[in-house]
Amino acid sequence: MNYRKNKHCSRLTDEHLSAILRISTSNLKAKIQQIASQIQHSNQPLTQTELEKIAHNISRGDVSDDDEYMDFSSDDEIEDPTYNDDAVTHRTKRLKTKDLRDSTPVSVLNYATQMGLRATGQARASKVLHEITSTSPNRANKYREAYIKSLSKQMMSGEDALAVLVDAKLSRHQYNIIRMSAPEKFPSYKIVQAAKKECDPNREFITVTSTCAEVALQALLDHTVNRLVLTLEPVIDSLNDEELEQLCLFLKWGFDGSSGHSSYKQAFHGLEASDSAVFITCLVPIRLVCGEKIVWQNPRPASTRYCRPLKIEFIKESNDISIIEKKRIDDQIKLTEEHCNN
Repeated sequence: MNYRKNKHCSRLTDEHLSAILRISTSNLKAKIQQIASQIQHSNQPLTQTELEKIAHNISRGDVSDDDEYMDFSSDDEIEDPTYNDDAVTHRTKRLKTKDLRDSTPVSVLNYATQMGLRATGQARASKVLHEITSTSPNRANKYREAYIKSLSKQMMSGEDALAVLVDAKLSRHQYNIIRMSAPEKFPSYKIVQAAKKECDPNREFITVTSTCAEVALQALLDHTVNRLVLTLEPVIDSLNDEELEQLCLFLKWGFDGSSGHSSYKQAFHGLEASDSAVFITCLVPIRLVCGEKIVWQNPRPASTRYCRPLKIEFIKESNDISIIEKKRIDDQIKLTEEHCNN
């Protein structure tokens, strides 16, 4: 009766009204539980014809427990030939295999899986599954640890990625573009930054002013040796205690100045300070030896690649500046020799 002001009012007939009244007044007992259960466990939905037939009979009141169209229970579950097990969720898979897992021992399921893998040509996977489940209880942990370790080997370390970045003279943007092509190979730039910070000496021995930046000679030597030993770790581990005491590092040091650079309106403390000239002091490791055996050799001793800056100062090179700098380095060398003797 609610449709008397609806656009479908002209389509309603006396038969429709009778069906509505019959549904409203009849005591119907449809197999709702069986219908819902069957629809839930079946992948094949009801056809439109079946739905119309059910609706028509319900409207007539011709519903009973013996009606074929109301009984959808079946011992054989209808499987959808287009069903894809990979497309369903883990929850659906657990529900579908619950009865099988509850009624079948794990050993039988394991053996059936092995035979299924062999039948599909995956003999190695079947063998691995047999070794994991049929041998030592710790075998699965060993397999997993070995797999995780193999994945970690594929990823570059921060030091290796930093070496690539320096050798190729890459900017941060260029490195990130290369990393996008192989994210499983190149670490993030944050890891590279952390590795780069490890290349700096201890900040306690670094002094920075508006015109000068310098590091203590002993601290730079210790850090240089530390980085070399870290790089040559397999070789160092093969040496005995007597050979370790014979390790000796040869270095060279020097200073030079450069002038004629662009001058900016920068205020400095001191009359001689100017950003148009730079005076730098460096040391370069040449060779690490153990007795007469060469452990490490600098491949490019004349290149700036292996220069370790001791001091960088905004000042023009002169005879007086050179003499003062040489005396300062000589004094630090004496302190280093005394430190080694003690």
